[in-house]
Amino acid sequence: MGKRYPGIRTLVRGEKYEIFWQVDGYKSQHRVMAASEKEASLIRAEEMAEHRKQLSVPKSERERLTSSFADIWENLKRDILG
Repeated sequence: MGKRYPGIRTLVRGEKYEIFWQVDGYKSQHRVMAASEKEASLIRAEEMAEHRKQLSVPKSERERLTSSFADIWENLKRDILG
């Protein structure tokens, strides 16, 4: 019997796995294509780290990073002129 990974459920051995995790009240559960449970576990760890990183960024900073060029240009013009 192989090693068991927490938060990983085998659907089709060596092909499809279901991963689930919870960070700060946010729950995620979905299926991934992976060659092994270890690879699925790495995908799970990456997703959890990415979610934690997004939580650490303030909302105003997140909006700045995801805004369109037109919004950035208007804000720049307003800051320079105003």
